[in-house]
Amino acid sequence: MKNHPTTEDPTAAPPLNIDHSRLPLRVVELNRQALSLLNAARSQFAVWSIQSQQIAGAEAIDFRSAACPNEAGILLAQVSGGGQLDVALEPAVEGAAWQWDVVVQTNAPAATCLGAQYAGWPLSCGKYFAMVSGPIRGARGREPIFNHFSLDAAAWREHDDVKRVAVLESDHLPDEATVQQIATESLCRPDQLVLCVAGTASPAGTLQVVARSLETSLHQCEVLGGDIGAIHAGTGRAPLPPIPKKSLTAIGWTNDAIIYHGQAAWQVSGDWETWQQLGSQVSSENSPSFGQPFLTLFKAANYDFYKLDPRLFAPAIIEIHHVATQQHRRFGSLHPELLSKSWSE
Repeated sequence: MKNHPTTEDPTAAPPLNIDHSRLPLRVVELNRQALSLLNAARSQFAVWSIQSQQIAGAEAIDFRSAACPNEAGILLAQVSGGGQLDVALEPAVEGAAWQWDVVVQTNAPAATCLGAQYAGWPLSCGKYFAMVSGPIRGARGREPIFNHFSLDAAAWREHDDVKRVAVLESDHLPDEATVQQIATESLCRPDQLVLCVAGTASPAGTLQVVARSLETSLHQCEVLGGDIGAIHAGTGRAPLPPIPKKSLTAIGWTNDAIIYHGQAAWQVSGDWETWQQLGSQVSSENSPSFGQPFLTLFKAANYDFYKLDPRLFAPAIIEIHHVATQQHRRFGSLHPELLSKSWSE
């Protein structure tokens, strides 16, 4: 999924306005773990049709090939989550119109999903554009989402050897000017960058986008004013769509996979009544735009994400488990018929 619009909607339920303390975010460790995953997989790069090259001193790892297997997409999703996101493929339920579900799990949802995996950096340099996710975002630290976290900028001075790792959702590799801009904004040299690139209409790119079922639920929690730090573990599941020829089609299909058949579950602490109130607002069914294929809505919005209802960017189902009392609530429902309609157009 590209970016989640967060513009205020006068028809939306008001945020809960709970006073939350800042959460620690171990940005250096997230980047170190992401790089460790990449290094451990390098022996498979040639087998997986992944290529690496130097651009202005940075390493660009190219996941764009149509020959990349699902394993490459799993790796890319794990890297995007700073090495703290478990990602796997599981067979879809019998009778489903797709073969696989992308299943994710983490014991550090806020840091993993919002501190790393969320594609919150719209990178623009000349004619080049990419949505950036991954642990590099914490090194940059400019997004409003990082107001929820405590960032230790001094930690980088003690770990000059740790590289910043990014996932760029783009059909093209960055040019030298773009690499320099990324380095400048991330407060490092180009040779301290590792940039993984995959377009949405590629096997690796599609899988890593669909792996954001849990992340979209965390983002909705943050927008609604919920205590993201009180979500102690989370899981997510969404169907893996076929790979279309066009990036625009892939954007529609991956969004619909989460909107109409995505599932997220949280393990939470704190006031149960508050969690139930919030949970009732998270599902994509709360959006007045719910029910139409994403591409239809996107075209009507003149391909501007920020003109879309932000409540649409959410999983179809949210389940909340209260750790202390073992109480449980489920909100929303699955809509495979809407997903089939989307993927057939």
